[in-house]
Amino acid sequence: MSKKSIIFLGTASSIPNLQRFTQSIAVCSTRDCVLLDAGEGVQIRLASAGIDHRSVKIVALSHIHGDHIHGLLPFIESLAMKISSQRSESRFILKVVAPRSLCRYLSNTLNIIKVGDIDKVVYIDCIEAGPASRDGVFIESPGKDIVLLPIPVDHGLEESYGYFIKVKLSKNILGIYYSGDGICREQCLKILKMLKPLLIIHEATFLDYVDEKMRAIESYHSTVSDAAKIANEVGAHILILTHMSARYRDDELKDFISRAKRIFTGEVFVAEDLAKIPLDFIKL
Repeated sequence: MSKKSIIFLGTASSIPNLQRFTQSIAVCSTRDCVLLDAGEGVQIRLASAGIDHRSVKIVALSHIHGDHIHGLLPFIESLAMKISSQRSESRFILKVVAPRSLCRYLSNTLNIIKVGDIDKVVYIDCIEAGPASRDGVFIESPGKDIVLLPIPVDHGLEESYGYFIKVKLSKNILGIYYSGDGICREQCLKILKMLKPLLIIHEATFLDYVDEKMRAIESYHSTVSDAAKIANEVGAHILILTHMSARYRDDELKDFISRAKRIFTGEVFVAEDLAKIPLDFIKL
């Protein structure tokens, strides 16, 4: 696998199928990868994409819903088994950035199950994304060429975050915003206008017909027009839509692009599982 890429590992919302696993994206530099959410089967998708589990140094989780976290523990177990096979005496450090409730869940679960003596080979450093502990602080990968910033977003009662990611390229730095499932309200938008991400990866669970708009509002999800408006407002160059509802057939996904282009003047793509975007080819 070429380095410095974004690889879409899962792009469906809620219910996976054979073509689309649930939400997970790898952002890889020359040295490290950051995993944005960990939907069910993510360790399988990593293998399919040719990404060594050991290259993942940070897992950034947006919120506690199952389609974003059910692949985390199987990934950690697979990671531990790979590291055990090296017979290394030093423990691997995996940073997990997550809402407070997820950090507590992860700590309690690992203490209970002790799967494969994970704690002997992998140390889980769970960093609470909340403003009480990390407000405005970038979290850096070991290779220092990827940093990320949690940004609070609105997903109803659930503590939820989007992530701004900076990736060092050959001569430039690329700014990326990943929305998770949350809606970017006033404070989030203010931060993004200051950071100026050129690439937006945004959930677009619904199209923007009237009944679907109502469903989006009720479930604190975005429509395709919501995603396009955010990309326009922050001055992004590229919008990639993900987390589409399983209700939509592949031929209907063209409608997502056409409707986004009514609002957003840059390039628009619909994410597909195992699609890869080489970052050095993006015009900054």
